[in-house]
Amino acid sequence: MKMKRIFCLILALVMLLSVVGCGGKTDDDQKDPNPGTEVTGDPSAMPMVTKIDANTKFQKEIVVAQYGDLPVMDTMGSNDIIYGAVFMMVYERLVHQNKTTNELEPELAKKWDISDDGLTYTFYLEENAKFHNGDPVLASDVVYTFNRAKEQPSASAKVASVASVEAVDEHTVKITLSSPNADFMYNISYQTLSILSEKAVTADPAEGLKIGCGPYKLTEWVSGDHCTIVRNDDYYGQKPYTEKFTFKVMTEASARLIALQSGDVDICLNPDKVELDIVRKDENIELLQVKGVKMYYIVMNTTKAPFDNVKVRQAIALATEKDQMIQVAAEGLASVAHTFFPPEMKPYTCEDYDSYYPADYDKAKALLAEAGYPDGFEIEFLARDEARVLQAQILAESLKKIGITMKITQCDTAAMRSAIKDKSYDICGYNWSNSLAPDMSCSDLFATGKGDNNSHFSEPWFDETAQKALATSDVNERAELYHEMQKFVMERVPLIPLYYENMYIAVDNKLENFALDNCNLNDYTYCYIVEE
Repeated sequence: MKMKRIFCLILALVMLLSVVGCGGKTDDDQKDPNPGTEVTGDPSAMPMVTKIDANTKFQKEIVVAQYGDLPVMDTMGSNDIIYGAVFMMVYERLVHQNKTTNELEPELAKKWDISDDGLTYTFYLEENAKFHNGDPVLASDVVYTFNRAKEQPSASAKVASVASVEAVDEHTVKITLSSPNADFMYNISYQTLSILSEKAVTADPAEGLKIGCGPYKLTEWVSGDHCTIVRNDDYYGQKPYTEKFTFKVMTEASARLIALQSGDVDICLNPDKVELDIVRKDENIELLQVKGVKMYYIVMNTTKAPFDNVKVRQAIALATEKDQMIQVAAEGLASVAHTFFPPEMKPYTCEDYDSYYPADYDKAKALLAEAGYPDGFEIEFLARDEARVLQAQILAESLKKIGITMKITQCDTAAMRSAIKDKSYDICGYNWSNSLAPDMSCSDLFATGKGDNNSHFSEPWFDETAQKALATSDVNERAELYHEMQKFVMERVPLIPLYYENMYIAVDNKLENFALDNCNLNDYTYCYIVEE
């Protein structure tokens, strides 16, 4: 029964628009030698495993042990995926992305029209949708949400191309863009663009922000401890089977796994890599695993010597042993990142970029000499957690071979972000969860002045080409532009892609109708446990 209780879909992102074929090596040698069940997909599209009828009784509560907290209950408060599960269940967006087909599907907007020039989007809202306080969801709420998003750091980039938002009538919204944006629909499918109640937020911002219109509603939120949501029986769409979900904050990985084994929780996020064998051997729990699109990378401060010299950056790239980092820092549960687009982003990525920087110490030394550093130099690596410390230690050993001495300094996230913002750091480790919207996974990292451009890379050609790609609707033409941009960036190497970490989760083996997301943005809305 263990393997049958989770229905597995393996279609996922690999099916995305295979219009343009790209060659390259596979990463079969990086696969986990003893993987768990590989799953992915859209839970709402998955068939039930147990036959459901009127007499079926479900476990009333599912408890999720998560590794982090929800410091603010605001959909626009952060892009962190730890927020995503709760937000997807409590709030709704105009559209959502089906994780199996990658197609955009209706949510609050039951249909939409796009003008011939690609500038005007007209959305027709569900007439029966209501907020949790009983108020109807109106076009004016959409207008309010999009206008508010323009003022919020975590959401503003997604609506930067929006020139105006207008309520045509109570259930029709017209959004006009300042310029064509081929990624606009993907951008508004993110949780940060969940529709808020203008009336509720205006009357009481603290409480109003907690009111959504999704299949679950928030009943209790104790910061640092837990968040509880219960089924919204007035939801206009398909009703979930589970009455209540509790998300418990358990920062220690071992404690989360022990709680799962003891039956205190039903879902354990991010069990410790060194304990995965324990999960595999336990007959009562299941390890789900999928190749992820979360990229770990090393970023260099291109505004500061010696990293303002492209040959220095290329030399460091040539001395980076990615395979070693995967084995040591990721316990082998990752695949090499050859570029900053994962293979799943076809047709926008190609695997043949791995030829740029294979480990080559002689070439690296020659490049340093050409850059004016024949005897090397000293630098500092900022690392904010154990994985990045391990990455840095491996890099430090490699850099010794080309004459570079690297000091490793561990700091918290706030200190690292401050150093990046002030342009005072040398080199550091970071990560990026890729989007299926190619512009966001490209421009956000490298366009001049963008908030996630941690290298402070600035090249007019890149900025202009990114804008051209964003305004292009033809898939083949867009793909060629993104290929050119990737080559341009890889030659200048402001950052070094390391690997894409596998996503994995441990669950009670009686859990059904759940699929693991490839960036850990999991949707538990329609999963359940049948009472025996």
